[in-house]
Amino acid sequence: MKMENKAKRNLMIFWMVILFVPFIQWGLHLFKGGELKGGVVIAPDVEFSLAGWINGDYQREKEKYFNDQFGFRNDFVRLHNQIGYSLFKKMNANGVVVGKDSYLFEKPYIECLFGENYVGDSIIIDRVRKLKMLRDTFNRMGKHLVVVLAPNKARFFPQMIPNDLRTKQTTTNYDQYVKYFAENHVPILDCNAYFLKISDTSRYDLFPKYGTHWSMYGGSLIRDSLVNIIEDVSGKPLPKFAKTIRLSDYPEYTDADIGDGLNLIQKLQGGPYAYASYQQIDSSKKSSVKIISISDSFYWTMVYLDFPNMFQNNQFWYYFSEIWPERKRPDGQKMTIPDINLQDEINNNDLFIIMVSEVNLGYIGFSFTDQAYQLYFGK
Repeated sequence: MKMENKAKRNLMIFWMVILFVPFIQWGLHLFKGGELKGGVVIAPDVEFSLAGWINGDYQREKEKYFNDQFGFRNDFVRLHNQIGYSLFKKMNANGVVVGKDSYLFEKPYIECLFGENYVGDSIIIDRVRKLKMLRDTFNRMGKHLVVVLAPNKARFFPQMIPNDLRTKQTTTNYDQYVKYFAENHVPILDCNAYFLKISDTSRYDLFPKYGTHWSMYGGSLIRDSLVNIIEDVSGKPLPKFAKTIRLSDYPEYTDADIGDGLNLIQKLQGGPYAYASYQQIDSSKKSSVKIISISDSFYWTMVYLDFPNMFQNNQFWYYFSEIWPERKRPDGQKMTIPDINLQDEINNNDLFIIMVSEVNLGYIGFSFTDQAYQLYFGK
């Protein structure tokens, strides 16, 4: 009888610990847990109001807040995700696809490969025409426009795409842009073609197994190519750097950005990973060429590789929305693209890089293309 009572007591203590420790953790934060990565939206706290209480909004929003703040919530989420991934290859992340040999893809890039986001020739022809006219205008002003088509992992590893996602190959934005740029004599840095050309001879991976962007090593090759292009079109030498490669068994920067977004207990490793670093070897100062880069997330690799620091003046217009490095308005708030005078920015800079991934290729250059075109040619 005593043994039975002791067992009941121990069981009760166990369940009390299970039930109350998360509440203690929520209130006191005794243990520091890692943050969840990716597109995780945490419900904000809500202030009490009588009207909200009467119509039930306060209770619903408060419940969402408590659910997201529950002690050890992030650890339970990772445990749930790990079980789903390890046992069933199930993803608890929107738009993530597990390919063959566990290669990870973002679904929109696969859709690009099969033309599912094709915008039509009329739009592509119009965008190419505008970019050609801008490029010619900039050249007459002593300025330059460089177009970079970032690579698509799905295009590089089509053999790793699951069979059930292989649709009938149709016309793609990429194929048509390459065609019309060539017909209009607009030079481009086509990273898809470049990566495929060197895929058999590259010493290190050009795309990571668990990432969506080019590998940091692959990005370093594009950095080197951009340096050569800028020197060629501007006629000005850039500072000279010695490049060294460091190997790591663990992914860094964006080399496992999809894998990190899965929020697993056991991180996906892969590897080995190659990381380039650059050491200036001449005494020249930063280049006087003033550069603006309009790009999506692929340009962040250039930032991590210190490419912008080669220049005295450089800006990164992220999605033609945010401005990096940050600039402040007179009221102290962060400046964004609507705050600038585009004509002044063009006049005060020398070279413009438009870099775009295939998922954003339909409207290459974002609104910069249309707004800059209107400045010189109207609507």
